Amino acid sequence: MTHPAPSPPTIPAPQTAPSYDLTRQPWIPVLTHDGRTETVGLTELFLRAHELRDLGLPLPAATTALRRVLAVMTYRIAGLDDPDLPVGRWRRQRRAVMDTGRFDPAAVETYFHRHAAGLHLFGDRPFMQDPRLGDPAVCTSTSGVNKLAVTRPAGNNRAWFGHHFDAAPNRSPRPRR
Repeated sequence: MTHPAPSPPTIPAPQTAPSYDLTRQPWIPVLTHDGRTETVGLTELFLRAHELRDLGLPLPAATTALRRVLAVMTYRIAGLDDPDLPVGRWRRQRRAVMDTGRFDPAAVETYFHRHAAGLHLFGDRPFMQDPRLGDPAVCTSTSGVNKLAVTRPAGNNRAWFGHHFDAAPNRSPRPRR
């Protein structure tokens, strides 16, 4: 009786760090003028802004937070972020952008190319996150997921929008499609 030759040991594939490019990969729900819901990345959001009716986020607090970030990006893409720009020139420049009805595609691509390293969800400097929170020497305690959603009670906060708690979190509502 012959036995098959033993197969060589399998070597696990090297683990790659997770990556999510917020400029290209879809994560922002939007509503189109014809009533459809789509999900876009930051670059597509600005390139197609004239084709979109609104953001499609289900929570007003999330919409407000995202609008604040998008407002800063808008000023930078449109060249309206110079504090030394005289008021009259700023207004003319703003009017020119408004009259065009869309963002300059070259300005959008240039902005997101220039800031691409800071617009990833994971990595050494994750977008709008403090990487030190993952270091047990810096952050000695943990919090529940409810702390990430402003409409949920966390710790000893009052339950305004729902009676959820950290030990049994409910899922956030999803946008209607």
